[in-house]
Amino acid sequence: MADLNFLGKSDAVGGETLLQGVRPSISASGIVSAFFSFVSVGFFVGSIILMGGLFLFYRYQSTALSDLQAQQKAIEDDLRPELVNRLVFVDSLLSQVKTLLRSHVYTSNIFVFLENTVHSNAVVGNVTLAVDASKFDVIVTVPSYNVFAEQVRLFESSPFVERISFGSPQIGDRGIAFNVTLAVKPAIFQKSQ
Repeated sequence: MADLNFLGKSDAVGGETLLQGVRPSISASGIVSAFFSFVSVGFFVGSIILMGGLFLFYRYQSTALSDLQAQQKAIEDDLRPELVNRLVFVDSLLSQVKTLLRSHVYTSNIFVFLENTVHSNAVVGNVTLAVDASKFDVIVTVPSYNVFAEQVRLFESSPFVERISFGSPQIGDRGIAFNVTLAVKPAIFQKSQ
């Protein structure tokens, strides 16, 4: 049988082992192969890190989303139906005013007057203008008599108003409604500069 352990034996000529005179040669293909191996390992490790980062980011976003949904639910639970109804009412009034403004041919001081003299807690609706009589009627809805008194003071402080009269109050689900007639100076109906 042949002896497979020939690496340690000396050959007959010089007495050296077979591997002592052989130098390993490094070829260009081996260098390129090692480079691409390191690059592929680097991409693999980088993709694992990136996937871990994306997973952590997803978890953070999911937690933040659930927190925001809980906050939104709490806010929705705190909203009272009468406030939502009031917002819908104000929205419809604003859309009616927008329609009126689109069809208003000449600009006047009426809207500036209303903007400057209406109390922040008052809602003005059903404005009826009588240019020939220099007056207009409005229905003012307020949450309390104190706000109505402040509203009357605001109307009286305007340089356009000559006289104020108001009808009896009507108490409803939106507050106290008054029919207010304002006798105004003719300058309010003229074109504003």
